[in-house]
Amino acid sequence: MVKPGPKGERSALWEELRKLAEDLGVERPDLRQLISKDLPELQAYLGALPADRDRLRGKVTAFLESHIAHLRSPRSEDTANFQNAARISYNIYDNDIVKAINGLDKRRSWADKLPGKSRIAYDTHRNWWPSIVSQIEQRLLDIGEGTTAYEDPHQRSASRRLPLLVTVACLVVAAAVVIPLTLAAPHHKTQAGKSTPSSKPTSSIQPVAIESVISEEDDAGSSYVFLQKLQLNIAKLDSFYKGFSWVAYNNWVVDHSGVIASENTLSILLRGNAAQPVVIVGMQVIKHCQAPLTGTLLWAPSEGANNNIEIGFNLDTPFPIPQEFSVDGQLVGNYFANHNISLRPGETQGITIQMQTKHQYCQFTPQLLIDDGSKHVVESITNHGKPFGVTSVFESLHGPPFAAYQALYVDSIVAGPPTTGYVEENPATAKFHGGYLRS
Repeated sequence: MVKPGPKGERSALWEELRKLAEDLGVERPDLRQLISKDLPELQAYLGALPADRDRLRGKVTAFLESHIAHLRSPRSEDTANFQNAARISYNIYDNDIVKAINGLDKRRSWADKLPGKSRIAYDTHRNWWPSIVSQIEQRLLDIGEGTTAYEDPHQRSASRRLPLLVTVACLVVAAAVVIPLTLAAPHHKTQAGKSTPSSKPTSSIQPVAIESVISEEDDAGSSYVFLQKLQLNIAKLDSFYKGFSWVAYNNWVVDHSGVIASENTLSILLRGNAAQPVVIVGMQVIKHCQAPLTGTLLWAPSEGANNNIEIGFNLDTPFPIPQEFSVDGQLVGNYFANHNISLRPGETQGITIQMQTKHQYCQFTPQLLIDDGSKHVVESITNHGKPFGVTSVFESLHGPPFAAYQALYVDSIVAGPPTTGYVEENPATAKFHGGYLRS
């Protein structure tokens, strides 16, 4: 274990924590080289370093956030700004402007200009800095290298992580497909051939059991995009539409490898699976994105938004963080800066997560960051061991809006009367006329 330096001197670990904040912090392009060559004490806590730059930044960010969430200002009323000062120092503050500012002093000057309660005076920020580093150092020393090393969940099934407590609205089961997960309780096959959770508890290795997930579209209604051009069966689509058979509809889409358009909402049911209370103190997402899909668009936008969203991720940002929704539905702040989720043994809790993209096709795997009282653990939320998916809808501002697609099918809300179900349109010529899309 790393030992503090003699009285009046800073330890090697303290100096490395300070050095990590220099220049662009976690945003610096040579982050891997810096850690592997100049920060050996810190690397002992971080564990193996991913070769991929985005994953490395995400790993270091999550590691820092796990400790920043526990920082306490000498004056309790300043704790939120105290923690934000740490985020600005390491360049993990949720603002694209600050991430482009090179140098800690420059970022402090920027923080001095923040509006309202977000403002952190330059002198205050500078005076807090030694205490910030010392508190993070002390947390690491208290826990020890053997239990606080943050290991990549792709390399180790049970990683370490961190603490936080929120009352999230109970799970609202909408009309969509229930997807039991790899880390969920053991399951059995129903007569219909679908997997459902068993009441048997999961292994004690996992402090939180993921009972089930409902994957559904939100503002996109029942809109999906397929990789290739498909000749869809209109009669089959109409049978779903007229019979309100949304589960059958979603199952049909999954069988045809359809990807939810614009926003994928996951409603997740969790259960405390340890002998003692555990705390979910953060979330992160592993993502792999590319250009949006432009095969076949099945366009059926909803008539109203889902108001049950609690946490959102913007997958178009380099390092998505769990965010809250403002009163006007925008993603703001860092959800776990103000909340956490506590689970007693056997207690269940529903959370709802929305993954958004306006520019890409993304495959993503959300991860829970959990403190079980003795170590930190990462649990992945998967779709039967695979990532979930979401793709943006490519809508041109000039000419036919969906000309990029090879095939286009729309429902009666889009096509207008006298349509009562789905209709095929020509994407190369279809335009909006009087609010309706017509070829």
